[in-house]
Amino acid sequence: MFLKSSFKQVTHFLKHYGYILWQIALYQVVYLSGIFYGQSEKAYFFYVAIVVFVSVHFIVNKQKKADLFLMLQVMILAVVGESFCLALGFFQFKQALLWGFFPPFWLLGMFLCFSLMLPYAMKPILDKGKLALVLAAIFGPFSYYSAMKMGALVMPNLFFSLVGLAFVWVLYMFCFQQFMFLYKKEIKK
Repeated sequence: MFLKSSFKQVTHFLKHYGYILWQIALYQVVYLSGIFYGQSEKAYFFYVAIVVFVSVHFIVNKQKKADLFLMLQVMILAVVGESFCLALGFFQFKQALLWGFFPPFWLLGMFLCFSLMLPYAMKPILDKGKLALVLAAIFGPFSYYSAMKMGALVMPNLFFSLVGLAFVWVLYMFCFQQFMFLYKKEIKK
């Protein structure tokens, strides 16, 4: 009897949280493959991870139009925001950039997958209001710091870079919260 009730609880958990856990796990694959392979001749690992992430997302989810609009919003924000960060010298990449301050494709690929996490895995954080902004100020710069430690980028002035990125990520999180407001309106139609 215990085994049957335990199995039922695990099944219920996976049914409701399995997709979110899958998103979190596969995003880590996207992030790490982008960091380690995004600037190398083995970049195809990264692009395969992105294709798998996006394909499974659109196969599983029903809000395709709303998700595409959310992706577009986040990608525009990412191009503008990351170009701004590059222009201000918050970080530099070891590879040459294509068009001056235009972010590399592997970084934009990370934002593409991240955008699809907003209504699912990131929803509990986005719903926290001001706490979400504080978390963004801490963990946004931390992801760049970890990327620096793994060799994907260079921060010429660590303190200036981390403080600048904290402000940028607070702005990103505020925009993500606004995007989610529009997203919720879109799926109610």
